[in-house]
Amino acid sequence: MFESARSSFFQRLHIYSVLCRQVFSDQLTHRTELFIWAALDAFPTIMLFFVWTSIFRGAETIRGFTLPQIIQYYFLMMLLNNLTAAHFEAVQSTNIRQGKIDLYFTRPLSYISYIFWTFTARKIFYFFTVLPISLGVLLVLSFSMHMTLSVPTMNQLTQLIPLFFFGYLLQFMLAMYSVLLVFWFEGANSLEHFKWVMTWVFSGAILPRAFMPDWLQFATDHLPFKYIFAIPVEVYQGTLTLHTLNWLEMFAWMGVCFTLLGALWHYGRRKYSSAGG
Repeated sequence: MFESARSSFFQRLHIYSVLCRQVFSDQLTHRTELFIWAALDAFPTIMLFFVWTSIFRGAETIRGFTLPQIIQYYFLMMLLNNLTAAHFEAVQSTNIRQGKIDLYFTRPLSYISYIFWTFTARKIFYFFTVLPISLGVLLVLSFSMHMTLSVPTMNQLTQLIPLFFFGYLLQFMLAMYSVLLVFWFEGANSLEHFKWVMTWVFSGAILPRAFMPDWLQFATDHLPFKYIFAIPVEVYQGTLTLHTLNWLEMFAWMGVCFTLLGALWHYGRRKYSSAGG
């Protein structure tokens, strides 16, 4: 039994490594597109730089933020978004609608596992290619604006690392919901847009929590999206320390999200059908 489990583990590890190599090869082939997308993702942050510079004209601080702190907030948010955001919904939704996922019902790598590992491989590739350039830009920006770009303390790291993985898994599962709902809804592209709106409005991506109106801050504080951007950046900037209640809330939301993902896949497979091919 032990040998069988060991053999199965190494078989899956080999599959994951082969899949990652394939993704790396594909990303190298389309590396220009990758850098174009990275530049496009940075464009809103650049525009916000000019917006907030205008807002802070004649003011030292607003809602507890200085201009360098608010610029740093959005730049860190952009880095987190590039490391965690999922963009596979459209392709995978089309595959389900066209009945192209049959092979994952007979292979040792499940459909959800395949998407997760290809998603992860792309993020690893980004981590070693585009991220160093982005960090270099952040350093230049920090020196030019006299921003404090401190190294996280050990206490901050013990909070930031779990927060990163929570945000990473949450972004993946939210994207998977849009994909799996195609089993029931033909026009699932609208669900993808709805997901993006919910994520950006309630995660602190558009506004830091300190600048939100009361109703929006109340909603944000009671939803999990804040753990994607707002909470990690606040922890890094030293304006927030997580407490036991925060960790319990994160684990509770993760349990709910995993349960929902499993239920959608379980019942969605019953509705799936394909012909030909």
